[in-house]
Amino acid sequence: MDCDEIAIEGRTKLVLMDNNILAAGDYAIKQLNKIISRGYRIDFNQALDARLVTEDFARLLAQVKWIQNRIRFGCDTHGQIEDCERAISMINGYGYHGEYFLYTMIGGKSDFKESYERTNYWWLRNKECREKHLPNIYPYSQPYRDPDNPHQIIPQWQKDMAQWCNKHM
Repeated sequence: MDCDEIAIEGRTKLVLMDNNILAAGDYAIKQLNKIISRGYRIDFNQALDARLVTEDFARLLAQVKWIQNRIRFGCDTHGQIEDCERAISMINGYGYHGEYFLYTMIGGKSDFKESYERTNYWWLRNKECREKHLPNIYPYSQPYRDPDNPHQIIPQWQKDMAQWCNKHM
């Protein structure tokens, strides 16, 4: 959907539900340019895919005015850490000063050890970012919920890990 179709009746703050806009290529670049030129403040309320961040997208994402001053990425596997690091580095290189939220799905295909290491990686990276005065990186964990199993019981370790991560005490 074109951003101007959402910005009706003088709206300048737009919550966009498309977590895969970066997959739209040239259309996404046109939309981001339009968002920037019109001064819209936006929020992609779902995580973007860091694997799709190119130099063009990094430059544009750094220029966007964010409603909550944060960019969200998904990091559901250990293999996505490198993609998130690359995207964050590129966006920072274009002068972005906001925060990053890294959604880390726990459980599902990930066991306790992998989920913990991936989530803790981002907490350690956030500490490093603070020391270097770089934008904060906060992980946010969610237990995996199987859409095909309405009677699924979330294991206690997933609940505990999400609480530990999201209320980092």
